[in-house]
Amino acid sequence: MKKTLTFFLFTLFTGTLFAQSQISVQSFRKLDSDMTAGIEAPKIDGDKIAGYEKPKVIDISPKEIVKSYSTEYYKYKKRKSLWLVSALVTGASGTVSYLQAKSASDQYKTATNNAEDVYKKMELYNMISPIALGMAGFSTIEFILTSGKQAKARKLPVSFYPVSLKNGGGLGLSYNF
Repeated sequence: MKKTLTFFLFTLFTGTLFAQSQISVQSFRKLDSDMTAGIEAPKIDGDKIAGYEKPKVIDISPKEIVKSYSTEYYKYKKRKSLWLVSALVTGASGTVSYLQAKSASDQYKTATNNAEDVYKKMELYNMISPIALGMAGFSTIEFILTSGKQAKARKLPVSFYPVSLKNGGGLGLSYNF
């Protein structure tokens, strides 16, 4: 399929070039009915020169052309953001609870009157930190998987892009197969 499409485009391109090279001008004599195209003192009337309107110049910047992805792409984009925030929050809370457990462990070694309260606090933080860090790991894995799915959904089969030419512009077509 790829070779057939490439051969077709090559044949079309070379055929167009060949047809353009066969155009020739037979004579250059001026007839009375010929238009001068403003060579002989063009008349300027407001926005018109020699009866023709001035061409309008339209500036097309790449910022104006917005790629529109599929709804699946945006679905994965939202999910990816959700998993990233979840991974960051649970990772931060797991780290804080681990540091609090370590601090409570150091306090427990030197505690005299409130040793039982410090021990309960240390047990609570020791229970919270592995759960939070495990959830952070799970969220990170889901973030990576969703990023891959989003990248696959981003690849559009057809896209258009602006092309600036010497005396104007054009629109290019890209087809991924």
